[in-house]
Amino acid sequence: MKKFRNVDLFNLSMTTRINEYAQCRILRKKIGLEYAERIAAVKASVEGLAKLEGSALWNESVKDEIEKKQAEILRLEDERKEQLKKDATFTLTKADRGFKKALHGLHCDDDKVALAVVEWFDQYSVDVRSSYLLKDILRAIGGKESFGELVSTDGRNAVVVDETRALNMLYWVTFGACVEKGAIKAAVLPEIIREKYAPKPKKSAKKDAEKVAA
Repeated sequence: MKKFRNVDLFNLSMTTRINEYAQCRILRKKIGLEYAERIAAVKASVEGLAKLEGSALWNESVKDEIEKKQAEILRLEDERKEQLKKDATFTLTKADRGFKKALHGLHCDDDKVALAVVEWFDQYSVDVRSSYLLKDILRAIGGKESFGELVSTDGRNAVVVDETRALNMLYWVTFGACVEKGAIKAAVLPEIIREKYAPKPKKSAKKDAEKVAA
């Protein structure tokens, strides 16, 4: 049975880069949710006005209002794209581009996938060979059940890596590991993901808290 080891994740350059990625992705999610809510509200208004068609309340003013709101939807969609581009664009490094290039066309079970992951961490002098972190990243890249949307097939039984999403998985899995080990503090995380990554209280501490509450 193969033995795996832990990795020293307290590398400032690496954790800074990993955290920058996570913050960017979180901001993209936040912007997306905010605009989705605003667009949904306008669409609901359009649908409400459209129901007046054929009734005594239907007139040119209602039609004009619908057109204005439809234009507003388009404006909000363009505004969302611009804000994402301006405030939530994550620029790839040479190592990121090299990682994606190395994975192009590979099957998930190809040893070269693991080599590409190892080489990405080598830029920070972080050795992930035979580590739990490498194992988790490879599982995320090729995990057909948990991460089915991250891979595609080439028409045969083998699964082909999606290099863009594989890079996302490398960052996200490493981010989770850094938070778990305390290399990135959970307390400073945005509220949108704090609960997911916040340290779970020990059972004894939980019981003590319940006693105090009682």
